[in-house]
Amino acid sequence: MGARFIVTDLEVVAPFDLSLLAGELDLHLFPDDEGVSRIRGSPSNGVDDPAGQINELLGLVRNLTPAGRDLWDRSTYRIFDVGFERSDEHHVVDFELSAELIQGIASVQGILNIAIYRDGDDDEEDWDPLQFP
Repeated sequence: MGARFIVTDLEVVAPFDLSLLAGELDLHLFPDDEGVSRIRGSPSNGVDDPAGQINELLGLVRNLTPAGRDLWDRSTYRIFDVGFERSDEHHVVDFELSAELIQGIASVQGILNIAIYRDGDDDEEDWDPLQFP
């Protein structure tokens, strides 16, 4: 059973308002939920591979204003969430993440999360990347 790359999302979670950071990163701001602010979104440049999308997101983080970078640094979670879908089309599908890319995620205090979804599973209502099994 293989996998197909879907998208890389960036999710940031903090116990304070992330409106400014959402604007600078062009990410969707979710309503405050019991003192927790969340922003989430994916790159928009049309790159369709994990490394390219992570690099685009890293570039956005590196170009934050000092105020935006302060919010980023003080956030509880900074997750680069790489999504794949299981597939019967290929036995194995390889996706490489270079040492440089992993160091880039570490340099911005990021977390790399790899999510593998069931083929054709459209039920994302109950999914929360911070609720690991």
